Amino acid sequence: MNKKYWAYAFEKTLPIGLVYLMLALGFGIMMQAKGFSWIWALCLSLFVYSGSIQFLAPVILSSGTGFFDTFILTFMVNFRLLFYGISQLERYKHIKGWRKIYLIHGLTDETFALVSTDQLPEGIDREKYSLYVTLLNHMYWISGSILGNLAGDLLPFSTEGIDFALTALFFVVVLNQWEATNNHKPALLGVMSGFFFFIIFGPDNFMLPSMLVVIAFLLIENRLKGGHPDYV
Repeated sequence: MNKKYWAYAFEKTLPIGLVYLMLALGFGIMMQAKGFSWIWALCLSLFVYSGSIQFLAPVILSSGTGFFDTFILTFMVNFRLLFYGISQLERYKHIKGWRKIYLIHGLTDETFALVSTDQLPEGIDREKYSLYVTLLNHMYWISGSILGNLAGDLLPFSTEGIDFALTALFFVVVLNQWEATNNHKPALLGVMSGFFFFIIFGPDNFMLPSMLVVIAFLLIENRLKGGHPDYV
């Protein structure tokens, strides 16, 4: 491992690392509160490594949600990452073996922001820079997850109800998306279809049909607008 690349990547990822550690601590505490050991936190952070769906994981795993429902939910939450990957095809096409597979796996929002830059100092190889950045960000997240899970038992207060943070997180995400666009039809459709199917199918089965309705609407509107809807 090249010390020069480690130092440069650490400098670039340090702000992200501080945020990742704090978020991952919360995830680890949520896993512990739901009765899952640090092994679970480690495996999810190692192989899933997706903040939004990981915060959902304790609820999904403890509620017995079906495989198909989990698949659709994961696909919806992480759909944006598909476009990140497409945009990196040219940069990653010459990378071989496990490095390419790992770079694809580790392409989070924040990592994408760093590795997609076109300006690198002279003497810094893009492949090595991308690999070191991805490794460091992943290490931050894994470390925070394990520490949060192990620290859960040591907290001087009850962690019961901490999963409400997930509701607050997604509420903030919805508000940010609402403010970022003038087209509120997808959000309104999601609320209305969710409420409609909740009444019909109940709290355990409403999510899948409501998500399918939203997906169908987005695909239709995307086609009608020639691939350029005004909410993206």
